[in-house]
Amino acid sequence: MPIPPVPDTEHVDVFTPGLGYRQGKLVARGGPVRAVIVHTTGGGILARFRREGAAKGDTDPFDTAVRVYTKIMVDSGHYVVGQRLGQIAQVVPESHVARHVGSAGSVPYLRTSPWYPGREAARYAWWRDRWQGYDSPRDLAGGHLWDVGQAVPGRIAKASCNAQTIGIEVVPPLEGATREWSAECWQNLAALIPDITDRHELPLARSYVLTHSDAHPLSRTTPKGEPWDTAPSQWTWDRFSAAVSA
Repeated sequence: MPIPPVPDTEHVDVFTPGLGYRQGKLVARGGPVRAVIVHTTGGGILARFRREGAAKGDTDPFDTAVRVYTKIMVDSGHYVVGQRLGQIAQVVPESHVARHVGSAGSVPYLRTSPWYPGREAARYAWWRDRWQGYDSPRDLAGGHLWDVGQAVPGRIAKASCNAQTIGIEVVPPLEGATREWSAECWQNLAALIPDITDRHELPLARSYVLTHSDAHPLSRTTPKGEPWDTAPSQWTWDRFSAAVSA
């Protein structure tokens, strides 16, 4: 598969092709980009860095994450962002669909509300509180986040918002998977995300720049009823807005 000669954004110097793209396992995007999804890579990357980073030549967990997405894992977002200023890597071109939001359990979003089991209403109270005025994740991104038209005909259970979103994987601080992100990390996001939304003519608005938990709460909510991808101690719209304004 041909490798793009330049990244999609000026904030990345060199495109680093991810494993899935190199192996031809990612399909070309068939429609417009509707939203940006922000993820955390979680504690797995931190643990891998501690375990093998030195032997592999990684200087920090950002290097480990890029190595994992380019040599080990097919699933990833389009971008990887680290805690140091300028740590932004692109591993999937925006013209292709990255596998960053799983499809398992997505069917309830495609039917009438409520999308959560009635006996578990309290578990998803955080989502209803955060997204007052929205009945379901399907209503985000202008009502296009979980478009049925993006699903394979006859396989609604496999529908995913991947087809119309761009994914960003944020590597958390080495001190802990749920620790607050650094000011430099926020500067990276404040540069990258507005660039993406501008090029794809998306509003720079909270219902178009989402976390994985916002988009797929059924798979990204703890049993205690807390979003974890990303954690509330990390991404908030107010914090992002402040970083953009700065």
